Amino acid sequence: MKEIVSGLAVQGRLALALITGVSIGALGGQWLGQQTGKKLERGEVAEQQVRDLGALIDSHTRLITEAADASTALRQSIARRHAADAKSTEEFKRALAADADLRADCVFSADVMRQLSEARARAIEAAASGVGGAVPGSTSTGQPTRR
Repeated sequence: MKEIVSGLAVQGRLALALITGVSIGALGGQWLGQQTGKKLERGEVAEQQVRDLGALIDSHTRLITEAADASTALRQSIARRHAADAKSTEEFKRALAADADLRADCVFSADVMRQLSEARARAIEAAASGVGGAVPGSTSTGQPTRR
């Protein structure tokens, strides 16, 4: 009987060792699985952050392009305004030089008065619409007017 009890004790110890080994293996597997899952989740989060940053960079690139286009359009509008102002200044000089002797009696040609009136209207329009507004042209007739 001693031998039976001794054999059962050995079998019990083996069973206990087997159960302990399986439990340790299961716990180790669970821990390893959790760590792997955490790494995968961090990788997915990092991947999403990279996609979000890429979209933000694309958005900023579009905004920079739009700002550059607006700046170019503004420079062109200012250049057109400058050219129109220079043209009207030259027209005023020519018109005033043509009848300089008449201005001694405060007589201005109809052309000068019309140009002054048109310049005033353009200045009002420019002040109201800003630099980007249309630049109206001017013409001359050369008729004297008393004022």
